[in-house]
Amino acid sequence: MSSDSENRAKSDAEKQMISDKDRRTSRRIPFEASTRIAEYRIVSEDQAKVENISLGGAFIRTESDIKPGTLLSLFIKSDQLGGAIIVTAKVIWTEPGKGAGVHFLDLSDHARSAIEKLIAYRTSMEGRFLID
Repeated sequence: MSSDSENRAKSDAEKQMISDKDRRTSRRIPFEASTRIAEYRIVSEDQAKVENISLGGAFIRTESDIKPGTLLSLFIKSDQLGGAIIVTAKVIWTEPGKGAGVHFLDLSDHARSAIEKLIAYRTSMEGRFLID
């Protein structure tokens, strides 16, 4: 008979097997923009690049040591977004020395509209730019 700890270990292992693709609820597209990141309500900031984006979040390329669970303020500037957007995001996962996957929290109407327009434009380009 399995113990409770063995059952929990099996459950945790099964959860880890779910791929990023299965967890995403928004289509993600490749996108590159200069980004300033700052720990939420902290004065220091680091330079970074957004490498892909969706309505749900983004991958931020940075060498900064960011821990999962950290709240960030992101200033994302790109002509493709019609200028700049500022979003609050939570770090979901990290690859030390490479970057972090973030989930956007409470997108403003402006930020949501800018990202939606970018995704619609890229999607209309015969799907050449789409990634899962």
